[in-house]
Formats: sequence, structure tokens, C-alpha cells
Amino acid sequence: MIAKGLKRKPVSSAADAQSMELLMDAFGISPGDKFNISGVSDFMSVHVEKRDGRVITQRFRTNGNFRQMMVYNKGDVDPSERREIIVDLDADRLSQSAIADILGISQATVSLDLQKAKAAKKAKAKAQIEAPKKKTIIVKPKLTLKK
Repeated sequence: MIAKGLKRKPVSSAADAQSMELLMDAFGISPGDKFNISGVSDFMSVHVEKRDGRVITQRFRTNGNFRQMMVYNKGDVDPSERREIIVDLDADRLSQSAIADILGISQATVSLDLQKAKAAKKAKAKAQIEAPKKKTIIVKPKLTLKK
């Protein structure tokens, strides 16, 4: 982990302060925003939670070849929509912690939403199996020929 919020790690020198300021400008981080910058190998992720509830996630390769950005507003999404987003991200094989970071929610919320989505899918499948099947009756009119 490279940085996690301004208040958690004091800046030790003027050069560090200037580097932090440049970093914040580059990723649109304002004072009061919660943010997390992490990196693995040559990939880097930046998660910024704005005061208005928006969560901005940026992922990119450090050599600049790849960049992905997602903006999610917790206040504009109801729980059922959030559940659909979580199921989609889970299908992309993201960990529950990664999904929680992207959406600015707890990992426990992600876990509960996945459980609820799976239970709803199972109930829907069961209802389809138990639903009575309609029989289709084809009536053919009887034709008589007159001579």
C-alpha cells in the first residue's frame, strides 16, 4: 500500500508534501476525501470516496498502456441495484474486499448482498420448477365434403 488518507501518515519533508500534493491533484483528491492508493506488480489502483457519496475508482498500468475508471454514487443506488452491481463484479472474479473498495461499502455488506442475491436466484428457480405447466390443447375442426 502506497498511501491511505492524509491524516494517517504524517508527511515527513517538504519534498514528501509536494509529492503528495501532486498525487492528490493527479487523481482528483480533495482535502476531506477518503482515499486508498495501492499497487501490485505494474498495476495501480486509486479509490477516492468524495464527501457527496461518489466513489471514483481508477485502475491503470504504471506504463500507461491501460486505464479504467468507474464512478459510483452510493446515494443514487438502491439496495437491489447495488446487489446487481455486486453480482456482476463477483462474476468478474473480483474479491469481496476489492468490490467493497470499488463501491465504498464494507466487505460484510458485499457478503450479505451476495448471499441475498443467491437466495433470490434459488427461490426464483424453485418457483419456476413448481409452477404448474399449462397444457396446450389443439382443436382441429372436422371438415366434411359435400358432393
